[in-house]
Amino acid sequence: MKKYFSVAMLIIGTIIGAGFASGRELVSFFGNRISPFTAVLCGLAIFALSVVFLFIGSKLKSTNVSEVNRRLAGRAHVVVDSFLLVNNFIVLAGMLAGMDSLGNLVVKISPVWSIVSGALCVFVVCRGVKGLLNCNSIVVPLIIVSLIFVCAVSAVGGGAPIKEFESKTLLTLVVYVCMNMMLASTVLTTMGEMSKKQIFISSGIAAAFMTVLILLLILALNNNPLQSSDMPVLEMARKISPIAFGLILVVIAVSIFTTMLTAMSGLTAWFSSVFGSRIYSSVFVLLLALALSNLGFSNVVSYLYPVIGVLGVVYTVLCLIYVARVTCLAKPLSKLFDKRDAHIHNGGKNTQNKRRRHNKVELEHLSAVDDKVSEPRRRHKIFAHNDSDPG
Repeated sequence: MKKYFSVAMLIIGTIIGAGFASGRELVSFFGNRISPFTAVLCGLAIFALSVVFLFIGSKLKSTNVSEVNRRLAGRAHVVVDSFLLVNNFIVLAGMLAGMDSLGNLVVKISPVWSIVSGALCVFVVCRGVKGLLNCNSIVVPLIIVSLIFVCAVSAVGGGAPIKEFESKTLLTLVVYVCMNMMLASTVLTTMGEMSKKQIFISSGIAAAFMTVLILLLILALNNNPLQSSDMPVLEMARKISPIAFGLILVVIAVSIFTTMLTAMSGLTAWFSSVFGSRIYSSVFVLLLALALSNLGFSNVVSYLYPVIGVLGVVYTVLCLIYVARVTCLAKPLSKLFDKRDAHIHNGGKNTQNKRRRHNKVELEHLSAVDDKVSEPRRRHKIFAHNDSDPG
């Protein structure tokens, strides 16, 4: 059970970043009046993609995302690698910038906030996936409880309406989930071997929690004047009480950190094949991400996240094709190859039989040929004997 919970918390910790925990992400993608049915569909999509990514990781048993992409895309794996690297760098840079923005609400000492949090992230990542799982298992439950409390209080009496589900929302939903799950894919596809039971239960736990959180966020955000702020959930907590505000401030900071962990973990695993050391790789990744974080949190989320989402759809399709190839299409192809091999085998047997019959015929004629050839030779020997006779 501990394994199920740890993997589920890893998935949730990846999705709940600064954008999600603050409520800004949902408003940016779905607007100011969101259908509650969106939460259910998001939960189902998160479950499906978690199963897909964990299945791929269990099937390939690779610890490097580049090796995974090589199996998924063949020679085009370089393009896929580049996309995932850019995706992780953008997310990591956005989280570092978000940490500076959040920390400045307490004390304006940026970029100290991003440097310190980044250094702590390097320490955890260098301990490997086990350290990542342990960290998420501790902090993610705190995030969930805090968000549920603030969103539930804010949603009471809000009268959030249920609007008609629009068809255009479905495409937005797919892009939104793929954007969030792309970061998780770099870790889940390198988790190693897991049983089918572990995969489905872990994915189910993560999807159930995410469905509840998204639903409460939607109910709290709908028709709420605070949704226009940069961090609506933080403003809702401020309205409840100073204690709630301080709690959510810490929760968002922790949410940023868990997302940073996942992004840096994937990047460090990739660059380890270049540097040969997790420490050097993680420090190199941190320095590049700190430079990119100068763009600012709002710019990264507003302009780059949607692009990541669209490219994430393409990567998801690639993963689905691989899963279909090794599961649904494996048996039909196997039967087809079995028939082909049986036909070739039968053809080989017929050829061998024909060769044996041909050899038999040759052997039958061989004695006759030998007799004809030997007869002149015998006559030749007789004549040669007579010529040598002096009489």
